[in-house]
Amino acid sequence: RPGDAIFALTPDFRIIARTPAATPEMRASEALRAAIGDRPAGLVRTAGLDGRDSVIAFRRMEGTGWIIGVRELAADFEAAWLEPALRLLMLA
Repeated sequence: RPGDAIFALTPDFRIIARTPAATPEMRASEALRAAIGDRPAGLVRTAGLDGRDSVIAFRRMEGTGWIIGVRELAADFEAAWLEPALRLLMLA
């Protein structure tokens, strides 16, 4: 599964596409804007577009400046690697 949500933002953080669909009141939060800033790409933990604790991978597109991102809920993201890591530790 690619993530809980996939989205595209304009350089000024307006939502231009999102799946699942964005509601009219959804806006990129100040926390998300600050976390992404003007970086070209990265992985951040912050509130998602819906305000839930999330891990977001993003990349700013050259030319347009659009930001393409994928969001995973933080709890799901952590669960995906935490259990295997604990099993490895138990083997050590």
